[in-house]
Order: sequence, then structure tokens, then C-alpha cells
Amino acid sequence: MSRFPRRSLILAALATGASAATGAFVLDGQIANPPGNLQPSGEPAIALGSSKGVGNARIPWIAQSAPNPGGGARQVFAVTSKNGVYTQVGDSLNFNPEVDADHPDIDFAGSGDKVPWSSWEEKAGGVDQIFASRFLPNADFSNGVWEINGALRTGTGSAQRGPSLNVNVDKAASQSRLAGGTLKAGGDPVPWVTWKEEAAVPGYGEQIFVTKGLKDASPGATQRGSFTWHLQGPDRGPAGLGPTLNIEAQRDGVHPDIAFTGPGNTVPWVVWYEEDPAGTAPTNAKTQKVFAAKFVVDPAL
Repeated sequence: MSRFPRRSLILAALATGASAATGAFVLDGQIANPPGNLQPSGEPAIALGSSKGVGNARIPWIAQSAPNPGGGARQVFAVTSKNGVYTQVGDSLNFNPEVDADHPDIDFAGSGDKVPWSSWEEKAGGVDQIFASRFLPNADFSNGVWEINGALRTGTGSAQRGPSLNVNVDKAASQSRLAGGTLKAGGDPVPWVTWKEEAAVPGYGEQIFVTKGLKDASPGATQRGSFTWHLQGPDRGPAGLGPTLNIEAQRDGVHPDIAFTGPGNTVPWVVWYEEDPAGTAPTNAKTQKVFAAKFVVDPAL
């Protein structure tokens, strides 16, 4: 998360001839499956926060994928934990509950960091797309609903792809990660999402992209929710490649992650690695290389 980092846990082993443990992890109450759902669950992501905003106790919010209680396609569900008791928040996040959804992530954004956002991957028209939803609580905060956000898009042959975040909806995308953050100190955080996606240009590998969600004051009929997604960075490489972060676009960029740091936590950073298992990129290197990039605001904007 941007203000309460959840990806900076350090596990250390001290070899001093005797145990130097200073604490231990203990299980938190019941199994963290969606309540009543005993189907196999997996791929969890966690964020600490409160839908009531700053000043309220932050509790774990967990996004995970699991089949419906009666079986069928895998859904993305979210649960919260209070005193070891897990409660499902909202229904399935899936755009299409008949299609498998996987690899969710979750973080908080919005005024007071009180808006949970989740991203995940799901097929639409047979191609893996990245989707994102925000949680809207009931008036009494007893529960709420997940609102999927984005412009409705179509692919080749008018194939329906839904409110996809993909750069090219005809190319498969996966491994999304989400962080809430702002470029202005004291500003309201918005959701930023990074992911990998197959290149639309032949001969190029999977590319790393970043987008951020901005509220649309007048959403139209071709939009779901009240946020639209805006790709970050200039286009690079040949026409059609898009604003990729890849250092070498012929190599595959995989497993990105994103977080905010700097003064007032106003600087997005993305980390990923690149690989070329076939050794056919210009460097002819099969080794995996890790890269990190920070976002620099265009002074002309």
C-alpha cells in the first residue's frame, strides 16, 4: 500500500549458535475462505484498511480466487477479518461469473484511504483481460457491493471484452498488481495497476504496462462504473507496442509489482523482471534480469 506498505516484510534468520527468535506467526482464527465456501481457495492478496476511513481500526482485507460454493468457474471474492472471524464483503467480483477469474490483488485508495480496490484477470471473448472494481459500502457499513470500472471495449470481429484495462484487448494479459497512490502530497489516492500483456507487434515479448484510474464526472452508456483508466508513459518502440516499461521489448517482462514512496508517498515505483527463455532477443541472453523504474511527472503537464 502507499502509506502502509504491505510488501516490505523482511524475514531474517539469525545464526548465533542459539535461537534468537523475537516473535512468531500464529493463525488468525478460522480458515480465511469466503464463509460457507469450502471449495479450494488460493492466490490470496492482503491489504490493511477500513472502509470507514482514517481514524478507524484497520483490519485485513483479503482477495482470493475460489469456485462458487456449488462448484463451477473460479470467482474472485473478498473477505475481512475481525478478531479471527472472516466475513465476506460483497458478492463475486467477476465480470462474468461463468468464466474463471484468477490472480487478484487489493489495496485502498480514495479520500481517507477508505475505498478498497481489487484487480484480477478473467477471460472475455476468450482472451485474458485485466479488470478492476471498487467496494461501495452500505450506509451502515454492514456490507456493500463491488463496482467494476472502465470503458466497455470490443476486440476483433466485435468480440465483447468488457471494461478491460488491457492496452490491446485482443492480447492476453495477466499478473496484475494494484496500489493506491497520488502524485500530489495530501491528494486523494487513486488506483494504479500494473500487469504484463502479450505484445501486439510480432517478434516482441510480453510487455509491462501501468494505468491509473480517474473519476469520470459524466460516465456514458459505454462505461461501467464512474472511473476510466489512463495508461501512463509515452509509447515506445515500433508503432502499436504502447507505453511499455520493458528495457528490452523483445524479451518477456513478467511478475510486475507497484508501490509508492518518496516525499509524501507521491512517487510510483514498478519492479519486474525480464527473461528470454529461447535466447532469441538481441542480447541473446537467457538469464532473468530484475529492473525497477520510478514515475517522473512531465513538467509540461
